[in-house]
Amino acid sequence: MSGLVEVAKESGLKPDVVANIFETILAMTANGDLVRIKGFGTFQRRKYKGRTLRTPAVNNGEPITYPDSFVLKFHQSTLAKRRINIVAKKAEKAAKDAAAASATAKPKKQKKADKASTPPPAAKKKKPRPEPAADEE
Repeated sequence: MSGLVEVAKESGLKPDVVANIFETILAMTANGDLVRIKGFGTFQRRKYKGRTLRTPAVNNGEPITYPDSFVLKFHQSTLAKRRINIVAKKAEKAAKDAAAASATAKPKKQKKADKASTPPPAAKKKKPRPEPAADEE
């Protein structure tokens, strides 16, 4: 998992600059603005309705009221989704290729001492066939 410092190092920016970008996005969404970054996604503020709950085990069954609140909603762009899937598929393919390469490697031959200590495979038992019924005339 990467944090602010890792993102700043990867992008070649100072951590303060990256922090200011995120602070600006949060300030704009707190004011109710929609922040759309082309090729990345959209940030927006959504209202989460308050509710009243009644639980007999808590607060002697008295109703507990939760007020309305706001949540930060992010919706990724189609371009970002494609890029993530391309990178993920390349990594998945590389992992499969590595696993296939190790699986196709020739297995080591057993030493004669190992063969002698390994018991032979058990012979399969044949199932008895039912005898054909004699026709009565």
